[in-house]
Amino acid sequence: MNIDKKIRFIRLVVVSVMIILISIYIKINHIISLDDIINLIKSHGSIGIIIYVLLFSILPTFFVTVTILAIGAGAVFGLFYGSIYTFIGAFINSTITYFISKYLAFDLTNEIATKRYYNIYDKLKRTASGKDGFMFMLILRLLPLIPYTFLNYMSGVVGYNYKIFITSTLLGIIPGMLCYVNVGANSLDGLSPKLMISISILAAFALVSSILAKIFYKNKVL
Repeated sequence: MNIDKKIRFIRLVVVSVMIILISIYIKINHIISLDDIINLIKSHGSIGIIIYVLLFSILPTFFVTVTILAIGAGAVFGLFYGSIYTFIGAFINSTITYFISKYLAFDLTNEIATKRYYNIYDKLKRTASGKDGFMFMLILRLLPLIPYTFLNYMSGVVGYNYKIFITSTLLGIIPGMLCYVNVGANSLDGLSPKLMISISILAAFALVSSILAKIFYKNKVL
């Protein structure tokens, strides 16, 4: 094994162990429940905004679902500010995970991607720096085909143009983000009409996304 391969192997082991250990710690200590997130943000008063942005910037790196974070933001900050803070957190987290996979976790991400998402992964590589890159990434963000965090990792591995990646990512997450934050914003009053409407909008978004995904697959867009 030459020096380059040894270095890459060591990086793979270190990153893999870190991600696994931190993910296990998070699961064991149950710090990702909606109530815990809301209480954690509220308990820090005026710096709760910073706490939330840090949570969104860091936790998804270890595959904590962004859905629960977005709902929590809506419950604490409301639709408008909750969306702004979530948007900022998403920008930071997408950037972090993109560069982690590009420089540290290449082998691990590449192995998983080729096994689970081969067709999309292959097209990601082919559109990484081309004119179709923006639209393809935008579609992947709009449709729930690949987990948010893993798509960040995959993009870094294939060397997706960062400007295209981050621009299409931030635009593509807006509809889903607004739906989830809106649910959180209307969840404090129990099963109110506003909450039921918010849930209905979220369900409609999921249904439309599913239909569009089937259409895109049928027409070999994906």
